[in-house]
Amino acid sequence: MRRLIFSAIKKTSQPFLNFAGKTFVATHQKFFDDLGEYRFYNFLIKINDLPFAILISPNQENFQVTICDKKTRTAAISTVSAKLKYLLKLAQCNSDADALFFSRHIKIEGNVAAAMALRNAIERLDKKFKFA
Repeated sequence: MRRLIFSAIKKTSQPFLNFAGKTFVATHQKFFDDLGEYRFYNFLIKINDLPFAILISPNQENFQVTICDKKTRTAAISTVSAKLKYLLKLAQCNSDADALFFSRHIKIEGNVAAAMALRNAIERLDKKFKFA
């Protein structure tokens, strides 16, 4: 049943993520500069209260956001794990990432400097990217 739910989620949302990724590349060039050397590596975002994860491949020439099974092993330089509400707060820059980390609401595995570069690049995004 879990596999069926994951398959349905991926099938319905992946086309939107592909479109959103292309739009993001066209409108947020500075994001890739802000990532520096880490723009060539994958980042895995594990959503603790959902049955899937999000793999971000921020290479500007082939930017991809892919839904994947949390249990699938991927080559990611850094993995960020948290409940959805904390990840959304981070994406919206409504919470202090350091405070969430030290209070153990988010967990970082792998290269912490890469995760910080991703966080900093997100924080520098134009305000019109922010969620409502």
